[in-house]
Amino acid sequence: VMSAGVSSEMFRSWTVTQHYWRDRYLPGTRVVPEERELAELARRDDARLTDGQMPALSYPGLFYDVGVVPYLLFRHASIVTRVFAVRCVSVLFGLLAVLCTFAAARRVLDDPWLAFAAAALVALQPVESQQTAAVNNDAALVGLSGLVFYLQIRLLAAWPAQAGWKEHALLGAAAGLALLTKPQAVALLPGCAVVVGVGWWRVRRERAAWVRLGACAAAFAPFAVVAAIDLLASARAWATVNQALQPHLAAPVRANFAAWLWHFDPRRARWLFRTFWGQFGWIEFGFQREWFDWLQAMVPPFFVALALAVLLRAVGLARPWWRRRGLAFALGTILVTGAFILFTEYRAEASLGVKDVIQGRNFLFALPALAIAVAIAFGSLVPARLRPSVAAILVTCAAAANLGALATIARYHYGN
Repeated sequence: VMSAGVSSEMFRSWTVTQHYWRDRYLPGTRVVPEERELAELARRDDARLTDGQMPALSYPGLFYDVGVVPYLLFRHASIVTRVFAVRCVSVLFGLLAVLCTFAAARRVLDDPWLAFAAAALVALQPVESQQTAAVNNDAALVGLSGLVFYLQIRLLAAWPAQAGWKEHALLGAAAGLALLTKPQAVALLPGCAVVVGVGWWRVRRERAAWVRLGACAAAFAPFAVVAAIDLLASARAWATVNQALQPHLAAPVRANFAAWLWHFDPRRARWLFRTFWGQFGWIEFGFQREWFDWLQAMVPPFFVALALAVLLRAVGLARPWWRRRGLAFALGTILVTGAFILFTEYRAEASLGVKDVIQGRNFLFALPALAIAVAIAFGSLVPARLRPSVAAILVTCAAAANLGALATIARYHYGN
């Protein structure tokens, strides 16, 4: 299936070539017919700013640059084959997020089964599962954010000892690459500054501390410069677009961010929850309301279980099977990334009067941190011998949600 909301070029490619999804074009064909049209369009600046590219106009292009490789490998095949090849890139980014979640969880949790459950929650979360199987730059952001989070936890777990300069350089490079996927990756930088800066401050009089700091900065800087150039160029393009749209926009809000957040509409909060858990395609369909009621019913028990886990650990009634600094950093990651995404919404409304520019899927890059928090919350309620059972329940619930998502998607596209 192909959504009518995609770019006109993609939709024409689909309608022209969908008949060939099982076969290649005729032997001797060097160029797929509609590729000539795309090549001509690409030579004109005005033609590149079409309806299909407008939503991603202000984003760097790392995901799409990587996707060019498999796309060209199958350039003589149907659009279905070409898109499927690019989707495989998304799957690899999703696999990276899952593996990094497991590796991070093993440094925070002593229980391997709950670490596996945390990774499974990332793999099976319905919207994350969709985004890492689609042609979408969210897949790259999810994968690289998982890598950044793992490297942050790795440096954090080494305290008070210091990880080597190679680990610091890898963290800087991963953070820089994340910036080249979407601007939202800026929300990962405070965590990087904390784990690198605190470690450097403790031994700042040593030469090795400056070597590690320099390695991180040197690996990060080239990617950051390219991302900044991209964003400045796209900002000029967006200025032209905003000027054209200005007569059709609502009046900007005058409240500051704190006041805006205090009066945040609960209906918008529910929309963010829906689009985080179960709105699919171009968010035009999703879980039925009853399903969201079940998902929302799990939120209060999670907070209660998490509070009990912290309390039992604080008073010494629970064995220390999880690292306090790991949980604190995971919760901090969730709060910082959430605040950043909400601030993005506020800025759009304050400067342009545009509402509801964000969706819950924008929170997906904090999913590894959330998965670890869930594993700690529910794993702390039972003795050690029962934690594998808790892990099994978590994985079963995640698999049920994922199967429900697949059923919802199949019903929407093929049920009629």
